[in-house]
Amino acid sequence: MTGIPSFQPHPNDSFDKTLKIADEDIYDAVEKILEDLKLEMPHSGILKEWNDSLETLSDLIHWLAWIQSKN
Repeated sequence: MTGIPSFQPHPNDSFDKTLKIADEDIYDAVEKILEDLKLEMPHSGILKEWNDSLETLSDLIHWLAWIQSKN
């Protein structure tokens, strides 16, 4: 595939520095991912249990697994 750059994300790629994705765009994407996975966003009381931020791709994967455990 000549001329098409390859996209090879790394788990430690940060959303803001490496991928240049702003916080509000991350949360828009999260809503779509949850919808695609047929998961519901837990209520705010449960969300408060998550103490880490979503800064990297790895953080997002861990958070999604945590959300799945709450559904």
